[in-house]
Amino acid sequence: MRELPLRTESALRKRREILQLSVRRMYGTGIVIRGTTQTIWKALKGKPCTREELAARAGVCSQSVTAFIKENRSRIHVCTWRKPAGKYVEVFKAGAGIDAPKPPPKPRSQTYADWWQRLKRDRPDVAGHRIARDNHRRDMRSGKLVRRDPAAVAIFGPAARGA
Repeated sequence: MRELPLRTESALRKRREILQLSVRRMYGTGIVIRGTTQTIWKALKGKPCTREELAARAGVCSQSVTAFIKENRSRIHVCTWRKPAGKYVEVFKAGAGIDAPKPPPKPRSQTYADWWQRLKRDRPDVAGHRIARDNHRRDMRSGKLVRRDPAAVAIFGPAARGA
């Protein structure tokens, strides 16, 4: 991995015969070990982190971190959840333990209320247009909207429409 830094571990494994690489196995077993496993373990034992932080700290790709988590899920646990942007992400910690429960999602009404507050704050022109449109539609449905009589338009002309 150090000699071919731009290749992922799975790419090297697929081209093992072409590159004439040896198969790395745990001593006394037939289990193939990954070259990034030790690096990821060292990074994870430092302090709890998310998948992205673990990949950056270990200097490996996100696919290697995902494969590591799948293979070692019994030896690591989710200690908490973070919400950096949008969705919740799990924070992993070395050592077996009980996973922290994922926080429940926001109710849909709260999501829409937050969206409306952001819209009014960031785009007041769009929010004002939506309010005016909704008021107009409500007045049309309820019959409160005053309409000019066609006879009045014929007598006073089209200029009287706006008056």
